[in-house]
Amino acid sequence: MSYRYAGFTWGYDRYLGSSKSLGLQAIGNQYKAGTALSLNYFFSPHESSGWIIGLDLYRAYETEEFTFEFIKDVFLNPENIDIDAELGNGVSVSVGYQF
Repeated sequence: MSYRYAGFTWGYDRYLGSSKSLGLQAIGNQYKAGTALSLNYFFSPHESSGWIIGLDLYRAYETEEFTFEFIKDVFLNPENIDIDAELGNGVSVSVGYQF
């Protein structure tokens, strides 16, 4: 089992009320890059600043190279893609703050 402590995400959320949203995201951390479907809960109404917790179902490549290097290869040098990258599914919990 491996642990990842920090990462990044870009995506779109569709609000399902003032405290919940459903989202689709591009995700990444040290050695993983992929997509996720997320269900988020806002502790404050989503129009204001506050903490958010989410449950993410993801499909991602686990690589031996740093994620930014992997993404750069996908777009700029596709012939250099690590063919040993393993595609997998998983579930994670995310915590964030909306400004």
